[in-house]
Amino acid sequence: MVEPESIRHLLAKVERLEKKLVQLQSTAGLAEPIATVFTWEELRALDALGGGWIYYLQISRYVKIGKTSKLADRISSAATFSPFPVWMVGLERGSHSLEQARHQQFNESRLLRREDQQGSAAWRDKVGEWFRPTPHLIGHVQGLERPIYNDSAAAVSGAPP
Repeated sequence: MVEPESIRHLLAKVERLEKKLVQLQSTAGLAEPIATVFTWEELRALDALGGGWIYYLQISRYVKIGKTSKLADRISSAATFSPFPVWMVGLERGSHSLEQARHQQFNESRLLRREDQQGSAAWRDKVGEWFRPTPHLIGHVQGLERPIYNDSAAAVSGAPP
C-alpha cells in the first residue's frame, strides 16, 4: 500500500513540474515568420508546375531546408507532426545538389542533434536539415525571388528551363 505522504510528495512534484513547463512554454514563445509566408493556393499552383523545389520551412524558431516536388504535401505532413504553426517561408528551384549546397552554406547555424550522456558539448553531431535562423540565413530567404505563376499555373518565372 502506498503511504499518503508519498502520494502528497509525488503530487507536489508533478505540480512543480507542470508550473515549470508552463513557464518554459511562455518564455519560449512562438517566433514570427522570417519572411512572407506562402499560401496554400500558391503552393498548390506551384505544385502544378512540377519539378523540384528547395524549400525553407519554418516551425517555431527553426528552419528546415529540404527538397520536394510536392510542396503542399510537404507542408501538410509537417503540420501533422508539429505542435507549432508551420510556415513555408522560402522556395527556389533546385535539385539534390543545390539542397546539399545550401546545407553547407548554412552549416554553422545547423542544429546540433546529439550530445553526450552528461549533456556536455564534448561530442556533437551536426546532421539533419534543421537550422537556427541566423541573420545570414534570414537574409538569404528574404532575398529569394518569389516564384511567379499565372492563374492556369503556367510558370512566368522561377521555372526550370
